[in-house]
Amino acid sequence: MASEAAWAGGGLNLYIYLTLDSQSSGPAICNGDPSCNAGYNDAQFAFQQAHSAGVNTAVTWWLDIENDPSWSTSNKPENASFVQGSIDGLKDEGVNNVGIYTSPLTWSGLMGTYQPQVPLWLAWYTGNPQQNCATGYSYAASQGDNLPSGGIWITQYGSGPFDEDYAC
Repeated sequence: MASEAAWAGGGLNLYIYLTLDSQSSGPAICNGDPSCNAGYNDAQFAFQQAHSAGVNTAVTWWLDIENDPSWSTSNKPENASFVQGSIDGLKDEGVNNVGIYTSPLTWSGLMGTYQPQVPLWLAWYTGNPQQNCATGYSYAASQGDNLPSGGIWITQYGSGPFDEDYAC
């Protein structure tokens, strides 16, 4: 991890691929909710791993939400609680910027109407990054979908041998 962070240099952002689970114990902020507890504890674990490896943890962290079999398609509030727990777990470590990486049609299918006010890294393979930055929210709304509401900071607009990303 440390060598990858060194390679990124000043462009370092950290990233957690989230998978839903539950845990019985957690912080008071979760009020005993097992999904929130798990999200919180998973984020704290990732933070401690990065910190222990000597990686600069005072950067933007991205929570990756993709169609993974671990997510519950029938209990979207449970999924949202896990994500909120992850956000809270990083913020309690002093992380100022926690964002979500997701696509317009994935988010609402897993999270329902949950819209945390955090930055968005929009995975939308249109081939036109400026369009993604300008119309990502309106496109999602036209499909009846929500997205995190903190503004589109980055868009992943194409893929090839390497993903193509663009800062909005």
